[in-house]
Amino acid sequence: YGYTFVCKGTVQAFIRDLEHEAAVYKRLERIQGVNVPIFLGAVDLRSLKSVYYYDHRVYIAHMTFLSWGGNYIDELEIPADMRRTLEGKLLGSLRAIHEEGVVHEDVRSANTLVNRETGSVVLIDFERAVLLEAARRPL
Repeated sequence: YGYTFVCKGTVQAFIRDLEHEAAVYKRLERIQGVNVPIFLGAVDLRSLKSVYYYDHRVYIAHMTFLSWGGNYIDELEIPADMRRTLEGKLLGSLRAIHEEGVVHEDVRSANTLVNRETGSVVLIDFERAVLLEAARRPL
């Protein structure tokens, strides 16, 4: 079908970080695929009595699957006239994330993707994000 997805793996010591990130994506469900990638699910390899050998003494114990969000903004040659447009889209994505009660806490170019197909700017890596208490509606 031509779909592309991304897999993020971690060692046992950092599983909590990816579990937290999954909770953040759940909060961001309404804006997935627009301002953030789509969270496709996660697999705890320990429950399968398995791990994935990555490198010398590095064993991946947990994997998160996300839709492909785009290219890293730093990898693209962006014409000067497009920069202001992308800045506006980045601010729009940040605003959408904040409106869902999430503060990213690690906004930087390494966590910013540009999807040329959709023209969107997508933020990634929510391990450090803070979930704010949901706003209550007035009576």
